[in-house]
Amino acid sequence: MTNSIDLASIINIIVWAVCILFGMGVGAMLGSFVGRLLGWMIATSMDANISKGGQAGKILGRLVGGGIGAGLGIYGALQATAYISQTIGH
Repeated sequence: MTNSIDLASIINIIVWAVCILFGMGVGAMLGSFVGRLLGWMIATSMDANISKGGQAGKILGRLVGGGIGAGLGIYGALQATAYISQTIGH
């Protein structure tokens, strides 16, 4: 009985860590790309330096994307944990 509880706890911790880190990584990568594009568009519309706008957008996009990715990772971890706990059984 204790072995299944220990195994479930270990799997639970691993699932949470992987989901959150994966979500943050993917979110930061996509956020960096989208932020750079938005920074270029804003800099172009304001007749400012495009490279500075792209850098600022990239930094902001990475932060926002990482936050959104962490949120999606937490949601995925909740779903995976619920599925695993139902599958392993009591």
